[in-house]
Amino acid sequence: MISERKFARNYTSFWRKACPITRRFVTNANLMAERYLIPLESLVEKDRRSLVSETAYRFFLSLLDPASLEKRKITRKEEKKIFSAAMEGASRFLNRLYSQKKLNSSEIKEARSLCDRLLAFFVNFNIESSYIANPQFPGCGIIGTCVGDIIVGKCLFEVKTTSDNFHAPDFRQVIVYLALNYLSGLYDLEKVSFVNPLRGVYFEIDVEDFIISISGYQPILLYSEIEQFLTDERDFMHLETF
Repeated sequence: MISERKFARNYTSFWRKACPITRRFVTNANLMAERYLIPLESLVEKDRRSLVSETAYRFFLSLLDPASLEKRKITRKEEKKIFSAAMEGASRFLNRLYSQKKLNSSEIKEARSLCDRLLAFFVNFNIESSYIANPQFPGCGIIGTCVGDIIVGKCLFEVKTTSDNFHAPDFRQVIVYLALNYLSGLYDLEKVSFVNPLRGVYFEIDVEDFIISISGYQPILLYSEIEQFLTDERDFMHLETF
């Protein structure tokens, strides 16, 4: 079994064939990305950024009201406990040696800032109130069950906390979620949105336009091609993984 992230990052032969106009799409998507906040300068070391961003995201989800896309009213003491739980959960999730070291004061400050920037986007910017945190997409073939970031209304949001632009693997990862969702019929998704709280930008697009713009195919055709690849061991074994 492989993760959706590994599938999105590797197997370049498959992706070149399935999404031949990815490079042009990525360029256009970054040009069309809209700003909702000024960029935040990161002072976190590169090998610690994943832990900081994962902590920020878990903290953000924990602060949301379960019934609506609003921040819960909690005490400072409760908030401190929630942050500690988010940090511990992020450390276990990443399962890396560097994540065993707790966040220092500057890392905690940046994690809290990233959380505030996520709240600013999702709570203040979106008109929808219903949401699904960490939506699960049933696996297929060599990919097991995948977990997305958040669904608001009929839009799937993918959070990417990086100082760089959006990259091809970011979009491929969401394509995998859409393909798995098509096969399971679990969620009614009409749009996808990519959010970068560090840079303060987002890019949103209709699902059909997204698939056609990155592959040149109608969604059902691309989803079927992905399904065939994931379930056909011969295709999987014969394609390079780097």
